Amino acid sequence: MFRFYYKNSCLWSQTKHKCIGLPRGSVLSACLFNVYINDQPSPHSRKFIHTGNICLRTQGQTFSKITEILNTDLEKIADFNKLRN
Repeated sequence: MFRFYYKNSCLWSQTKHKCIGLPRGSVLSACLFNVYINDQPSPHSRKFIHTGNICLRTQGQTFSKITEILNTDLEKIADFNKLRN
């Protein structure tokens, strides 16, 4: 069981209890995250994944071409994740 709370300005919530999921940093969390992300679509850009973040890197002749490539890749990843949730 995990305990958590949140802060809004100067006010703290009551402690809440969570009985599902895995704590961040556990060995099993990393394994399950790798299973989750390894079937992400392959974008045109180079994809780097580290600790829950996905970074896309690409090259192009013009700024507008780079923007076009990145936007297309982001849409592909967003559409894929909409289907999973």
